Amino acid sequence: MTTSKQPIVLPLHQRLTERTLIARGNFAASYKALDSTLGRPVFFKVLHADLSSDSDIRGRFEREARAAARLSHRNLVQLYEFGEDPDEGLYMVFEWVQGESLAARLTRVKTLPADAVQDLARDLLEGLAVLHGAGIIHRDIKPENILLPREGGAKLADYSLAIPVDEPRMTHARAIIGTPAYMSPEQAAGRQPDERADLFSLGVVLWEAATGSNPFWAEDIVETLRRIRRIDPDFDCPAFGELPLDLQTLIRSCLAKETSQRPGSARDAMKLLQAGRAGRANHRGVRNAAVLFAIMICALQMICISRSHEIAVTPLVPAPKDLAQPVDSSQVTQNENGVDTVPALNVSEHRDSQSANQEQMTVRNPNTVGISTPVNAAASIPESADVVLDVRPWARVYLNDQDLGTTPFRRAIRLPCGIQRLSFQNAQMPPVTLAMEIRKDTQTLRVDLAQHITVLDVAVTPWGNVSIDNDVLGATPLKRPVFLTPGRHVVRISHPALTPLERSFSAGAGDTLHLTADLDHSTLSVTHSDVTHRR
Repeated sequence: MTTSKQPIVLPLHQRLTERTLIARGNFAASYKALDSTLGRPVFFKVLHADLSSDSDIRGRFEREARAAARLSHRNLVQLYEFGEDPDEGLYMVFEWVQGESLAARLTRVKTLPADAVQDLARDLLEGLAVLHGAGIIHRDIKPENILLPREGGAKLADYSLAIPVDEPRMTHARAIIGTPAYMSPEQAAGRQPDERADLFSLGVVLWEAATGSNPFWAEDIVETLRRIRRIDPDFDCPAFGELPLDLQTLIRSCLAKETSQRPGSARDAMKLLQAGRAGRANHRGVRNAAVLFAIMICALQMICISRSHEIAVTPLVPAPKDLAQPVDSSQVTQNENGVDTVPALNVSEHRDSQSANQEQMTVRNPNTVGISTPVNAAASIPESADVVLDVRPWARVYLNDQDLGTTPFRRAIRLPCGIQRLSFQNAQMPPVTLAMEIRKDTQTLRVDLAQHITVLDVAVTPWGNVSIDNDVLGATPLKRPVFLTPGRHVVRISHPALTPLERSFSAGAGDTLHLTADLDHSTLSVTHSDVTHRR
């Protein structure tokens, strides 16, 4: 009687050979290795031996393995093996993806073509649909965790922060976890994320792939989190405008600050792309027919023109200049005040007796920034003044929501006379909007942003997590004072081992306030710079 031989199980260090260190993090080390049993390269991840007795860290490592074990899809990295070796401890073995990460690709090429961004969106949404269908939230979608195989497509990797929705929450489940510049607003505020948090992170990744920059990144983490919660990307930027409309719609909806305004699931998000693809296919024939029709019309017009004895020429108003384009320095002159100006639009050169019958056209005076007025060829240009903007410390300036640029300006800006609404945005401060009168004799406008906001200095003993109006600012000591809009605010100071403190206070324009909290003695005070108590 013949008995079958049992396979020989080699010790881990003999089976996974030719190891090359890829990364060494706080909890685990990752290697590229050769699985000598099957003769294939693998991704090998092993928990640091000195952490194997930490139950929380072991639990996190095991959750990652359980999350990965539920998954099997071409757009998700596959887990081959999970176990504990007596010599090396807890480990996982994943498939090795021949290719590069999206982060490495964007470092090389800066941006992806529009069709590549669309393919990337489709692959990642399909992977997320499977991930979410298995009841798992990734929580750390970023270019470093997206792998691009040589044969094409994209794969989501690294489930170390993934949480199964059907498992009990750990005590720190509401902590701010993830990579800051790719977090959703709810993660940045320390709230519990759901599948729509992954969709927000996906929107950031697609934006970066299309435009070459992260819309929320700042050197300071607190500022990054503030931008995620408060600032929208510049959807008017040219790179975003070149994307197909369905892809623009997808990214806009994923980047909505409120979860209710995002797609309800990855499959719902996929429908936005599928609808756009179907629409393009349905309209392709109509577009081709329209092109042929336009060619026929042009041909008929040319025939009619060639047969006519007289050609009537309608005087035209010159096209407006794009305010975003640089001014030709050879055309810049100085007025009587020594202020640089550019040549004004000369409408009178284009007037004639037929102007009364012309339809009204919208023209923009290139010297009157941000004003677009319906006029005919005989209309007059509104009065304006050359104004030097002196803004301290600095700001991006808007005139009635029209972007004028960032101070300091190289020369004066011509502004329309009258009461104008000017807005000033500095990344370190809340926005300031002022109604300012512009007269013909106005030469300089000085704006000190500090006079229109409140400065709050925070000191906490022993230390604490600070949130104001439910916005998480971080743990003390904060790197800089907090800038607030004037009005009523609520501050909360918390510590994992001490009783939290909370108080409301009033903030006036130009005030400097001092917040002092002693969590050991449960005291919290907010005082004005003149030592009067602000209640």
